[in-house]
Amino acid sequence: MCTPGALATETPMDANVQADSTVDEGIRLYLDGNLREAKTYLQEVISSGISPDREIEALIYLAEIEYYLGERDAAWLTCQRIVQANENYRPDPLVHPPEMLVFFENARLSTVEEPNTTTSRLENDQTNRRLSALTFVPGMPQYLRGDRALGITAGVSFTSLTVASIILWATLNTFDTDSDRQGIQVQNDNDFSVAQKLLTATEITRWSAAGIWVASLTHELTIRPTVSAWDNERRATLSINGSW
Repeated sequence: MCTPGALATETPMDANVQADSTVDEGIRLYLDGNLREAKTYLQEVISSGISPDREIEALIYLAEIEYYLGERDAAWLTCQRIVQANENYRPDPLVHPPEMLVFFENARLSTVEEPNTTTSRLENDQTNRRLSALTFVPGMPQYLRGDRALGITAGVSFTSLTVASIILWATLNTFDTDSDRQGIQVQNDNDFSVAQKLLTATEITRWSAAGIWVASLTHELTIRPTVSAWDNERRATLSINGSW
């Protein structure tokens, strides 16, 4: 068995052979369940300098070890280091477990999609502010999330009920014989009956429109905390399935 510390005293060719052997030893220790010892081996051989291909192999196993040790932040950074070295790299789905594939893909997406300039960040902020404003438009959040049928239905229903309520209220006010007095003043029982029906219809349409607005807003506020994580997980899964 070779040790990582021995690499420094070897010739370049011998060092490469020793490094390859140490990577294999670290992987063997991991597969045997000795996670912490394997982590130490791989960290030292990576820092000693090895070929790019073997370095990436060592890094993905190191990330996997850190993942199973519960060191998720360290595993995330290790995955990002792999992506920065080779954006086209993907872990072998026949070698690495599904949960690690998903974790790596999420880290990869966060690395390659991170804004590179101040302009990009400003544009993203402006877009986010516009989308936040649209949250208060009934049906719009659902439409933007991709549920277009629900979004259109909610938007059309809200608009129709609001317009109907305004028309009914305007019609109701034509029965008012004394605008200076509170309430709707009518001349006879027939006008009173019609005005009462108009008032009821106005209240129904008004509160129905308000109900749609509240339901749309509540739906958006309920789904927003999980949608980003869910979207990343879904995209990562799709990407992995595609590689199979």
